[in-house]
Amino acid sequence: MSKQAEKQSNGRSASGTSELVKMLQKAYRMEVETVANYLANSVHLDGVRAEEVKRSLAEDVT
Repeated sequence: MSKQAEKQSNGRSASGTSELVKMLQKAYRMEVETVANYLANSVHLDGVRAEEVKRSLAEDVT
């Protein structure tokens, strides 16, 4: 199937689809990074209220 026929059949070009896939991959990587940061911050608590937060989390988990 030619590119023109492909574009007409599904309403978008192959390059547009490729760009969309790249954008989705970048968004996914950013979400994974956010989750990794949340996990790291929940394990390595720091600051004035760190001990209080640690105890509270420990009570919720056990």
